[in-house]
Amino acid sequence: MLRFFNNNQLHTALFVILSALPFLFAQFYHQDDTAIVETQFYEYINQNQSFAFAIFALILFVQAFWLNNLINFYRIGKRISYYTAIIFLLLTVSFDVGKPVSPSLFSNLLIIAALQQFFKVYDNKNTVKEVFNAAFLCSMAVIFNPETVLYLFFAVAAWLKVRTFTAKEFVILLLGLFAPFYLFGTYMYLNDKLFESFTYLTGHLGIIDTLIKPDLFFWISISGIGLLALFSIINYSGIKAKTNIREQKYIDLTFFLLFFSGLFWIANSKIDADSLRMLVLPLSIFISLNLQAQKNQRLCDLQFLILMAVAIFSNYGKQIFGIFAL
Repeated sequence: MLRFFNNNQLHTALFVILSALPFLFAQFYHQDDTAIVETQFYEYINQNQSFAFAIFALILFVQAFWLNNLINFYRIGKRISYYTAIIFLLLTVSFDVGKPVSPSLFSNLLIIAALQQFFKVYDNKNTVKEVFNAAFLCSMAVIFNPETVLYLFFAVAAWLKVRTFTAKEFVILLLGLFAPFYLFGTYMYLNDKLFESFTYLTGHLGIIDTLIKPDLFFWISISGIGLLALFSIINYSGIKAKTNIREQKYIDLTFFLLFFSGLFWIANSKIDADSLRMLVLPLSIFISLNLQAQKNQRLCDLQFLILMAVAIFSNYGKQIFGIFAL
């Protein structure tokens, strides 16, 4: 099945969209009115379910194709394809959040933008703009989704990994990290809500309290995705094989993103389906790079079929089991 996504033609992009539509429709009908989104910003957007779902679908497709374009443009993968786009979409719809617009939707978008800035840094001598933008975007991700607080450390680690920087650029990085919090705090102070801003940013830190109610379909999703992630990490050296220094640094940077995204299990007290969507961004890159690096096409197709099965059971599992129950 992967051969359908093995080029960068326009008709392939349309096929990616058509392949994702059945799962997006399932997500629309799975919306839960009782699901809680903690801030007024998200509650306001989710008031109109159709409008919120339209925003969700639009941002989701922008994320998928933007991320796919970064992988292709910077030659991080072994071939030009739409692997990353379709895998990102399938991974995202494998977790049912209950509300269309959630914090991870915006934080993932901002981190993709930050990745692009970090990728630009390697080839540019004057990197002040890119360093500030990348740090600013990582901090904005924390503003929209406080669970991503460890992305602040990712910004520093990525900065150190891509290439050697000067003390001036390090100061610029710190200013970029600080600026969104200063602007956010100023806005809350002017509205007499400065204390609420601290509560909002630190409210998820503490002892882990999972809000996930696991069922059969949840365990199918976790098992399938975990298996694909394990294959990708084991083949890390194969992914980096026959790549130049720049591409290796980009792959390592993506691994840092996976590492700091995974650490939210330790840093945050609230673990839910939306928290798991934070892992979709780095995992989609690694799984797609792994599939591109493997020479056994049948094995690649098998892994992709596992991902398809995960998406199908996550969205239509109850209906499928209901048919067999008859």
